[in-house]
Amino acid sequence: MVQTRNQKKQEQIDMNNNLMKQQEEIAVKEKIAVETLLTLSEQKNELDNYSDNEINEARMTLARKKCMSELDKYDIPMSDEVKYSPYTGNIEQQMKQSFKNKDMKTYMALIKYKNNMKKYTEIQNFYKNNFDKILKFISKKEILKYLKDHTVKNGNKRIIKPDEDQRVYLCKLKDEKEYLQELKDIKDLIKVHKEIVELNKEGLNELQKLYNEKLECYLQRFNC
Repeated sequence: MVQTRNQKKQEQIDMNNNLMKQQEEIAVKEKIAVETLLTLSEQKNELDNYSDNEINEARMTLARKKCMSELDKYDIPMSDEVKYSPYTGNIEQQMKQSFKNKDMKTYMALIKYKNNMKKYTEIQNFYKNNFDKILKFISKKEILKYLKDHTVKNGNKRIIKPDEDQRVYLCKLKDEKEYLQELKDIKDLIKVHKEIVELNKEGLNELQKLYNEKLECYLQRFNC
């Protein structure tokens, strides 16, 4: 089909419009990229005003708060059916008794409670076993905001104010206690192995390496 002069002219106009639109979109994206880089640069420079210990403490606190926030979703209050269950024993035993008595309301409430507690424990273990990975996902932007909101002058020193959620500190103490126990257990193993004449030297080195890694991790985590 042969195009008329007007059709060719319109086609050229459309092509020019599309080209201009693409150029505008590219310019917008470039502007956003530049602004993002500038923001990141400013945040990095601002973080230089804080010590490594302050940054590490903020990162640890934010990671703990994230974990607790997720756990709170599964920390559902016990229903009245479970709280005032007429049956005795553990959850499994009460489920059997309620099912035997055809008390399906209590039975279903017990099942729901059991499943929820199982899910809570699974999530809790997941965060415990993957806490170091969660730390890496705390952004510099989050850390900077937290430090700005929580650091205050105390005489000639700058300190980080206690977090509003006191559970953060209970979590920290529990975490520290577990680390210290692990360090003690490893140290005891090293002592026992050293007392064995036939001790494999490579095995001792592996234990010493494990102890050193745990000790370094403890010192970094608790700002010692």
